[in-house]
Amino acid sequence: MIVSRIIDEETRDGVRMKAFILGFPTFLGEGRGLVQIFTGGKLARDVYVLTEIKSNPMETGLVTRVPELAAILQKDLALPGPEPLIAGEWYAHYGPFSYYDDIGPASFTTIPLGWEEDRFTDPISDRKVVPDDEAEALRKRLSLPPVEEVLEALGERA
Repeated sequence: MIVSRIIDEETRDGVRMKAFILGFPTFLGEGRGLVQIFTGGKLARDVYVLTEIKSNPMETGLVTRVPELAAILQKDLALPGPEPLIAGEWYAHYGPFSYYDDIGPASFTTIPLGWEEDRFTDPISDRKVVPDDEAEALRKRLSLPPVEEVLEALGERA
């Protein structure tokens, strides 16, 4: 469930960004991660960015539970069905804000969210690392703010 306040603001080019911390149950307790949803403007589809944050224990990782998180989002955002979520572009987002070890600069991986047999699916073998040039284009297209700034605005820490 959404466990923080929600940032809802327009970025440049008329793109709207909603950002919040999503909490989810795991066998080790509650997991947490940053969710950013970008809509409108010149975007052809809604874009969902799931960001791992280092204050969340690695064992309760956000992007290992995408189908479960999509179901939570569908409920919390009061969506009438899975269509708005599966029609969007989904990305896992990692960087220095994700782990205490140095994993290098921020990067993205595509998430192929689907719907099958009345449940969300995420065939992990179909995920793709986004090349650096495409990642930079994605950042610009979304006017993606730095993770640290978003977390600070939410009153959270990486």
